[in-house]
Amino acid sequence: MQTHNRLFNRKRVTLMGALLMSLLPVVVLAEDDCSHQKRVEFSLPADAVQTLDISAGAGSLRVYSTPTVKEFIVSARLCTRRERNLEEMGVDHMVQGDVLHLWTKIPRTRSSFWTGDSESIDLEVQIPEGMAARITDGSGRAFISGTGDLEVVDGSGELEITDIAGNVRVDDGSGGLTIEDVRGNVSVDDGSGEINIARVGGSVTLRDGSGSINVHEVQQEVTILEDGSGSVNVDREMRYTSAAANLE
Repeated sequence: MQTHNRLFNRKRVTLMGALLMSLLPVVVLAEDDCSHQKRVEFSLPADAVQTLDISAGAGSLRVYSTPTVKEFIVSARLCTRRERNLEEMGVDHMVQGDVLHLWTKIPRTRSSFWTGDSESIDLEVQIPEGMAARITDGSGRAFISGTGDLEVVDGSGELEITDIAGNVRVDDGSGGLTIEDVRGNVSVDDGSGEINIARVGGSVTLRDGSGSINVHEVQQEVTILEDGSGSVNVDREMRYTSAAANLE
């Protein structure tokens, strides 16, 4: 019986060791996921465009305006472990009516998990001042500044929004969120992560799952419709309503 147990334990250890060894290449390969890079740059006229619509996957995102820019200037850094993947990656665009659609192309295959492949595109877009924008971002840090009315759907990663000439609507999954210097109203539906909002000319409406909430210098009413967990810090002199306690 003891011999049988020793053999069984030895087989179990051997099997576990083989399993761990089979997983090691995935971890090691994932550490160096940007051994092949490519830059893409182009510009697009903005004469007939009223709204910019961006759909970005993995990678950082920067959308901002400068006073001298009267067109869209696009710059992207394509990043992958395997050189052949660069052929399927890129940034594409299409104009429909008065909307410019801009999106990143990142191939995803079943083998990506096992080979450790990890593609990403760091996207930077300069826009004319006050251009309305709709942005869908998958993962990675995002910075948005100088737009008109702004709508953002963000999956994960830090999100910073500043200097917005219109209203702001944000649906954020996870990661810290900062919104500052907005002339219009701000509406946020947030999953998790710290929220910091300051210097808003209109009202602020919040739904938050978890994480602290800090709201300062809002000209109109602040309403928190839902707050799962985390501290709430709102300036005393501001009009503040919380319906969270009345929600099931």
